[in-house]
Amino acid sequence: MGIMRVVLGLAVLTVLAACASLSEDECLAGDWRGIGFADGAQGRAPDHVERHQKACAKVGVAPDVQAWLAGRQAGLARYCTPAKAYDLGRSGRTIAPWCTPDQLAAMRPAHDRGRAYYEIGQDIDAERRDLRDLDDLIRSLPDEAGAERARLFFERSRIERRVFMLENRQRRYAGWPV
Repeated sequence: MGIMRVVLGLAVLTVLAACASLSEDECLAGDWRGIGFADGAQGRAPDHVERHQKACAKVGVAPDVQAWLAGRQAGLARYCTPAKAYDLGRSGRTIAPWCTPDQLAAMRPAHDRGRAYYEIGQDIDAERRDLRDLDDLIRSLPDEAGAERARLFFERSRIERRVFMLENRQRRYAGWPV
């Protein structure tokens, strides 16, 4: 029972350490403008500095909130761009709402284009899973199941054509003009 508590305690500490927003070294270095810039470039919320406060309190360091805010604002200039919006959409993520209304308006078409790429990719993945399942089914058929095998090969070729068409469609969304 005692060993289980120690193992459980270590697991909890490991999880907590992984959740810390900054390492001890980052807290002690105190580059709050740089940390804010990185957070802004990632589209992090204005209250994200509170996570840094908690992480750094453990080593007796308080963030310079004004420097962090200035850095975050500069980082948002990198985040609030159509190119970043396209990348976010292409990876299936949403745009953080911290950009100005004008920036968000410019970002939406790029995000929609990236999102279309992502969604078509999801459809391609589903079709490829169906192909793998179909191949497994075809391999499992006994030799005397010729008619069923022919039907499945026809279905396989239909799915391959769909994948080909989806890949062609996806190529239309494959980039965002910078």
